[in-house]
Amino acid sequence: MRKVILLQSRYGLACALMLAIASAAPAAEKDADFYSYPVGARDFKVKQDGKGAMTRLDVRWPSWVRTGYPENDQARGIVFFRAGTTRQPAVVVLHSWRSKHARSEIGLCRSLAERGFVSMLVILPYHMGRAPAGNDSGDMMITRDLERTARAFRQAVVDIRTAVDFLSAMDRVDPERVAIVGISLGAVVAGIAMGVEPRLKAGVLILGGGDIKTMLRESPLLFSVKRRLGDGLPSGRTEELLRLMDPVTFAEGARGRSILMVNGRHDLFMPTASTNALWEALGRPAIVWLPTGHYGPALVSQGIFDLASKFLAKAFGLEEGPLPQINAPGLKVSLLVLSDGLLRPWVGVELTRLGQSGSLDLAVSNVGLSVQALRTLGPGLVGGVCVYRRESRFRGAAIFGLQVAF
Repeated sequence: MRKVILLQSRYGLACALMLAIASAAPAAEKDADFYSYPVGARDFKVKQDGKGAMTRLDVRWPSWVRTGYPENDQARGIVFFRAGTTRQPAVVVLHSWRSKHARSEIGLCRSLAERGFVSMLVILPYHMGRAPAGNDSGDMMITRDLERTARAFRQAVVDIRTAVDFLSAMDRVDPERVAIVGISLGAVVAGIAMGVEPRLKAGVLILGGGDIKTMLRESPLLFSVKRRLGDGLPSGRTEELLRLMDPVTFAEGARGRSILMVNGRHDLFMPTASTNALWEALGRPAIVWLPTGHYGPALVSQGIFDLASKFLAKAFGLEEGPLPQINAPGLKVSLLVLSDGLLRPWVGVELTRLGQSGSLDLAVSNVGLSVQALRTLGPGLVGGVCVYRRESRFRGAAIFGLQVAF
């Protein structure tokens, strides 16, 4: 394969605007300008790793967005493709927050390559090899420093757009068929990227959402971030930065494209309200709800990756037929107070859904088995009724307490 070292702009100087915002432009256009970049010559350093049926390329390039941290300002990607094929569709893959090795995402890239895609894992800012010395992977991407966090989001999206430049210039890639897949934080960033980058024709958003204010209010993952959030900033600037990091702000630009969302019904870390906000903003695309929380999908990751690969293969005309079903275990741990005075921990599994916010669960504790009809009352709070066996008798009770799904 010919190494891609230098890319020339096909849009010319018209795209050289970076962060300047014209006061006469519409609000949505001004927001999109936050993620603009000077499409043009970029020095891609490419190293081929391995030969045979599957080729891997390690790609590095200077990020257009400079943060002052040399490690972070060197963008990185890993490309996989199957030998002997041409004019393939391409997929950008984004990992989750604080990922240290992105092993699952690399597995997804390989799976996509086996299916006929050129796949590229893009390392998000401040993650893995981009983390400055003395910092863990991802720690500096989302912090109480909103200005730096917004700059990291901007850098992530601009790096993605530059990665699309690289992929589109490869001889074996069809530049009209480029997609994106993101997981958790990667799904949030992917939602923004789809809204501002028209070359991304399809996307799969796994465990993602929008409405950043709701995430900050409800997600335990962000508790340490929201304390003293935006200290020293005028309230108007805080609002502006939160808006610029919200995929809902840019969702109009992605409407009408092939989009699949995969989410957990009991996800405390990506609140259902956040997922629904993005789903509505995107025009209600296809969505698969799993009976899990935020981490349970890892137990069926291969099934989710098969679903994502099949969805994109159908979107780009590589395959036909129905999408595969995912049989995910709805594992739950509860601490429930029963109306007869018992306080017990329970471990259970969801048997079926009861409406939009209810479920029928089979659970076990030291008092035996229980069948529980529960309704979600708030984040982590449930109430309902149950039947359980105690002292050789079946008993019924109202129940209330805490529940976490995995």
